[in-house]
Parts: sequence; structure tokens; C-alpha cells
Amino acid sequence: MGLVRTTLREFDRLLTRHYNRPERGWESDRKVVLGYLATFESVKDKDIDFIRRITRVAGHIMEDDDSSHLIAGYLKRLYNYNVEGIGIIDENADCREVSSSQRHSFQTQLSYQAGEVAMDLFKKDETFFWSRRAYDCFIFSSDPDKTYNPWYAVNSIKRAGDAATACYEADSGEEPEKIGWLKKAYGHYMKSAGLLDSLVKERLSDGGSSPHDIERSASHCGFAGDSAGEIYHVTGDYKWAARAFNAFITSSNKHKDESEKYNVLLSAGEIAYQVSDLLDEEISGIDPGKDTAWWAEQAKTCYVAYLIAIQESPDHNAEEDVSDIMSKLQVLDETFP
Repeated sequence: MGLVRTTLREFDRLLTRHYNRPERGWESDRKVVLGYLATFESVKDKDIDFIRRITRVAGHIMEDDDSSHLIAGYLKRLYNYNVEGIGIIDENADCREVSSSQRHSFQTQLSYQAGEVAMDLFKKDETFFWSRRAYDCFIFSSDPDKTYNPWYAVNSIKRAGDAATACYEADSGEEPEKIGWLKKAYGHYMKSAGLLDSLVKERLSDGGSSPHDIERSASHCGFAGDSAGEIYHVTGDYKWAARAFNAFITSSNKHKDESEKYNVLLSAGEIAYQVSDLLDEEISGIDPGKDTAWWAEQAKTCYVAYLIAIQESPDHNAEEDVSDIMSKLQVLDETFP
């Protein structure tokens, strides 16, 4: 792969050149980087600066659209490089010369990268082993005592939610234990959305703007709604239905993208419709002031808003949705006239 013909100095320059993003000569240089991964099992004898660069540049390869063919061996080795780097920062005496904030920054970077690689490995074999390792890495990289940049923490917290969802899907244990992963996912998604909201507010107060980040926060709330909704479907616990509904409504209110806004509003309507079929006594003891009629009204409001939105969008093909919603509206009108 060209590694033999590349001197250490040339390889060092290659890593520096492509560190932030692939530059000129990437197609040939990526083969050299893959050659390094194929040749060296460990980077324990390397300094942390080299490890940061080799893992970052190798990560660019994993992000390429045409990298789906990469064998799991490359990914496992890259995962190990990142984990070894974290250990070296803790144990290697040479790293003690680096400031505390720099050490924390390096560790969170390597941990986040290891989490992304573990998620790629999970996608290949769908085993709990890799989803759990991804989760642990993202949790480590979101540690407020280590993450000096809160914008980076948002990414780590959200990805912890993704990994927790993957753990739920892969966990072969009993349902109560599995549900714990969805509860973690819900918590992480809501936490990342809340942190994004505070960062956006701070940026706006300084005269800036963050429309993209507001959309991200909306999406994270939607993911939280998905997690809570799944918990409700599995357990029948009304509290999680209410949490799912609130998350979906919050997501819809934040979204500026009309398609996303009304898709998530439809999800809120579906939850409200399901809750309207409960007995009033199942709700009143937990949520005073609300009953099945209240939930039926929420379902109607969400459904009607969705129907109006898709009528105004000629590109929206939702014939099945319309038929299903009209049937449900008829049921609600007959049950709650």
C-alpha cells in the first residue's frame, strides 16, 4: 500500500497535511494510512501527538462515502489506537508535561473517535459488545470535567443517546433491563437538546445566530420522543406517553423545516390517540387535570394540523397517512363528540 516507500518524515507530513480535512493527494495518501493500520497492531510506543494525528486522519477514511468496504480489522485496530492513546495520556510520564486542559482535550477527542469507530463496528455485526463500548466512549468524552468546549459535549451526549438506543436493540437480556437503555437514551437526548438551547441563547445574546443548532435541538427532542414512545409501547406506563408527547410537541415548536415540523407533530398525534383509549382513572392519579377527552383533543389538533400541512405541500405523498388519520379522526369524533 505504499507504506514501505514512505519515509517516517514524509508520513509525518502526510498526517499533518490531512489532519483537519483531506487535502490534495488524498486518494494516494489514504492508501498509505491504511497501510499503516494493516502493518502496526499497536501505537503504545508512539507519542500522543502522533496518535492524535494518525487516528484523526484514519477517521477521515472511515467517513468517506466509499469506505463501506473496509474490513472490520481496520476498524478494530483504529479503535485500539484511540483507546491506547487515552491510556498513554494517563500513564506515560512524558504526557505530564502537557497541561491538564490539553490532556483532557486529547482524551475526549480520542474517546469520541473510539466511540464513532465502535458504532461503525456495531453497524457491521449488530452485537451488544460494540454498542456498549461506543456508549462508554461517548459518556467518557462528554464528561464536563474533561470537555472544555460545551459544543463538543453536545455531540458526545447526543451520540451517547444513539449508542444507548443501539444497546437496547442489541441487548438479549430481559425486558426491564433492556428498557433501561431506552431511558438512558431519552435522558441523553433531552440533555443534549437543553445544552444546545442554552448555548444558542448565549450566542444570540452576543449578537450571533444559530438556526442550524436550533434545528439540531429540535431533532434531539424528536429522538427523545421516539425513545419515550417506545418505552410506553413496551411498558404501558402512562408517564412515558406524556414524556413522549411533550418531547414531540417541543420538537415541532422548534423546527423551522416545515416537513420535519409536521412529521414530528404526527408522532405527537399518534401518542395522544393511543392515550385517549385509556381509562380516565389510569391518567387522573398521575396527571391531575387531564383525562382521555383532553388527550383526544390533542390528537385531533395534531392530526388536523398535519393534514393541512400536507395539503399545502404538493411534493408530499402521504395517501396512506391521510386515510389512516381520517379513520382515527372519525373514531375520536364518535367517542368524544
